[in-house]
Amino acid sequence: MDEDHTPNIQQVGASTNPFQHQTEALKARIFHGASKVEFSFFGAGKTNKEQPGPESFGRREREDMRQLAEINKVQTSTHATVNINGLSGFSQQSNQFDSLHQQKSLDELKKAIDFASEASTGGAVVFHTGEGPRSMWSHFQKEFRMHDKEEKEEIHYLVDPEEKRMIGAVKEDSYIVEPVQSYEKDKNGNYLYDENGHRKLAWVRDQNGNQVRDELTGRPIPLYDVSGGDIVTERMTFKDWRNKKIKDAKELGEKVPDHKKLVHDFFMKQQELNIQYQLGQSRYYMKSYQDAITERGKLIDALKYYSDLKERIPEDEWERNFVKTRMKSEADHAGYTIPEQSDPVEYLKEKLEVNSTNISYGKEIGLSGVRQAHDTYEKVSKAVFAEDFAHQQATDQMAKAAIHAFNKTQEKIRAGDELIKKNPLYISPESWRPEDYGGHPDEMKKLVLDARRKVASKLTNTYGEEKANKIAEQTIRATVDIGHMNTWKRHFVRKPGENQEAYDNRFKDWVLDKSKELAEAGVVGHVHLSDNFGYDDEHLAIGDGNAPVKDFVKIMRENGVEDFIAEAGSFNPMTALPDAWKELGSPVYRIGAPSAGGTMDAWGQFHQGYFGGTEGPRYIVGEYAPSDDFKGSPFYSGAPLE
Repeated sequence: MDEDHTPNIQQVGASTNPFQHQTEALKARIFHGASKVEFSFFGAGKTNKEQPGPESFGRREREDMRQLAEINKVQTSTHATVNINGLSGFSQQSNQFDSLHQQKSLDELKKAIDFASEASTGGAVVFHTGEGPRSMWSHFQKEFRMHDKEEKEEIHYLVDPEEKRMIGAVKEDSYIVEPVQSYEKDKNGNYLYDENGHRKLAWVRDQNGNQVRDELTGRPIPLYDVSGGDIVTERMTFKDWRNKKIKDAKELGEKVPDHKKLVHDFFMKQQELNIQYQLGQSRYYMKSYQDAITERGKLIDALKYYSDLKERIPEDEWERNFVKTRMKSEADHAGYTIPEQSDPVEYLKEKLEVNSTNISYGKEIGLSGVRQAHDTYEKVSKAVFAEDFAHQQATDQMAKAAIHAFNKTQEKIRAGDELIKKNPLYISPESWRPEDYGGHPDEMKKLVLDARRKVASKLTNTYGEEKANKIAEQTIRATVDIGHMNTWKRHFVRKPGENQEAYDNRFKDWVLDKSKELAEAGVVGHVHLSDNFGYDDEHLAIGDGNAPVKDFVKIMRENGVEDFIAEAGSFNPMTALPDAWKELGSPVYRIGAPSAGGTMDAWGQFHQGYFGGTEGPRYIVGEYAPSDDFKGSPFYSGAPLE
């Protein structure tokens, strides 16, 4: 590794213990020797002492933290609660983009910004992305896959942008049963061809030969193949349907539709079955409604006739002769048949009541079907990909948070805060889970650049275009976590016949290439360092996993990024920082000259010892100090074993 790009101890800091009072946690890191410290929080909403949040600390405590850092010449940054999993508002519980959930996430980020403006020395306010579901296989050119079967089972998620909820998903193995459209023929039964030599598709036409269009979609109605007596159908998976559409477009010399259009069109095909069913039901009940209206006129005429007749005929004569004898001859009067042995007046009254019910029911069901069909068609027509909607929602909120950070910075500068003036606050989105949108380096780059554009757009009227663009660049800069990036390895597709070494090297190249792209694009402001084995974000000590940390740090430093935080894990809270210094080759110097022919001490010679001595320290503070539970062991006096 180039010595010019080896970070020194002052450039690699550590995060605080999130389960501790942050003043004490900061002290512990200062005693540890850190020159950079990142405040960390796990609590969200109304917090408690076990998992505090930024609002757990008042103005005096924040001032203590600021002064403690300033006196010790320590630079501090802030990590918002890890309970923020993106700003799009997506909730896995409700499977929708929830506005309340989104507002709570934004509020948590604002809490961290406010805390940073008073307790930190400025700089990054980090938060995790995780904006919503998306697949991998088609999104990343078959370079990654969510699981081994994703090639055949990939899911494409669609969202209703108005209701902000998931309305469907198209899987690669989803299928439709589609009617087969017939072809036009001449009077002799021969197929007709267009100018390109392709058979002409047949459409339903009116008496003038014009195509009849669907009342809902406005598209021409196909004439289906009924050569077998029934409509001929074809079962097609999305994959087969997509390949057919691409093939047809190429044969016709038309533009090949892109992947997203094909997904949307297939989803529309799926939903058209529901739409046509809803319309079919509606038409059936609307016809019943019309028939009931026609029937009602006949019933009323017949009832009037028999009611008048009944009034003119004596009751006994009516019962004896008319109902039993004359009924047959009068049965079809007014176009309505009266059953034998029935009183026509009573019978027609009952039929009129049933008719009223049928009219009401037919109208309600008929109109309901039309409404449902139109509603379904509108929703499907407007449906967008979940990741596109998530991107739009997240960048909107990032812009709001960035402007909030800018306003806080200006407020502090006006109050004479030299630290914030020197190191302005900025929000710093950090990619986390590969499974979520925002987890891929390309997605992070797009999030940052688009959010910056929205900030500039909002501030141009006030500050002018040039200054608004500068503010946008300064207030949104990503945090790149090499440990998070390394977890993409479990999704990295192995090439046929590729051995482990070649696979590892190819993935390493991908990590470093993407890191370089981000750094050269100017979207990176902050870096997290930890290690793992490519499966989960375990926060191992640097060098104990397989992430290419050294080469990654070199790339960042070559592109002017100097803000590194080593993040501790479950079992290395006290050794993560010195382990990082050791692994990165940070030089440590001693007072005095080296012995003849010798070399200066290296950090690895004593970083886990008592500075070369056999005697333990006589006085220790902070996290190094033993708890009261262990005092007196092994001796009653509490004297150490040494």
